[in-house]
Amino acid sequence: MITTTHHRRGHGNDGQDNGGALRAHPERRKRRRGRDTGPPPVEWPTELAEADTIGLIYDELDGLNFYNDYGMLRELFADPALAADKRYSDVLRGYLESDSIGPLPIRRLAVAHPETADAVFRKVLRKPSPDSVNRW
Repeated sequence: MITTTHHRRGHGNDGQDNGGALRAHPERRKRRRGRDTGPPPVEWPTELAEADTIGLIYDELDGLNFYNDYGMLRELFADPALAADKRYSDVLRGYLESDSIGPLPIRRLAVAHPETADAVFRKVLRKPSPDSVNRW
């Protein structure tokens, strides 16, 4: 496991321009310098802070993205029977209806679970529409 801390460009603890780099093993820096250089507190947007799980997906084109309740979405694609639970179906509907969420998380789950993706969409959307699946 790598522990990282973010230093803003030009504001590193050593006074040198560090290019906004993430430093691995800040605990080593702390021992050497003798001062607290722990990671700054993270203030999550309310939507993410209230989520049971947060998915982090890095894509070469889309960059790093954070997805609220992504764990529930993964469970749904692994077990389409969970679509009967309104909480699970609401998470997928929320992703599909959101203007701020692109196709990346749904596409990744559909590729990871090709044997269940169609069943998930049919159960949640309550119609056997290949157009809904093909959008992703």
